[in-house]
Amino acid sequence: MEPREIKENRIAKILVPLLIIIAVFFVWMLKNKPISQAEITVSEENPDFLLEASADFELEKLFEYELPVILDFGASWCGPCQIMKPTMVKLNESLRGQAIIKYVDVDELPEFTANFPVTVVPTQFFYMADGTPYDPGESAHVELLTYKRADTGEHALTAHEGYLDEQALLIILKEMGLELLSGTGQ
Repeated sequence: MEPREIKENRIAKILVPLLIIIAVFFVWMLKNKPISQAEITVSEENPDFLLEASADFELEKLFEYELPVILDFGASWCGPCQIMKPTMVKLNESLRGQAIIKYVDVDELPEFTANFPVTVVPTQFFYMADGTPYDPGESAHVELLTYKRADTGEHALTAHEGYLDEQALLIILKEMGLELLSGTGQ
């Protein structure tokens, strides 16, 4: 081989793996890129924004939208759940793109429900836009339960057991930082 060919061969041995690494990095970045507010697809077809949680529902995925999240655990046989359901439907539709409201049927999704301290239905859990549990502080307008991790004492969950009306839910959402647009309630 001539000196020029040897030099080109060395460059190719370095350049090709480098280009492969760069390509893999960009593919990884595209797949793992957080969803920005501008990229939220709010539609009837996006299952993340539908009220009813399905078997393939992933809570962590909802946090990528950077919106407040309310999980409402209930059941078809629960009277207060059925009374509250029209309110949840209304809020899910009117706040779509501003907050995520999800209904989890405890009978249809027992494996998912088992990850939460649900002892009565309805029970709601509240998450801030960054995925952390809502911290009601002293200003809570309704009685909320806060759960702490046994090992660290860190705030793990915020919940409410029982019926909540639309006004109470909107107050909590405002305390969670939701700025309501006109025509979406209070």
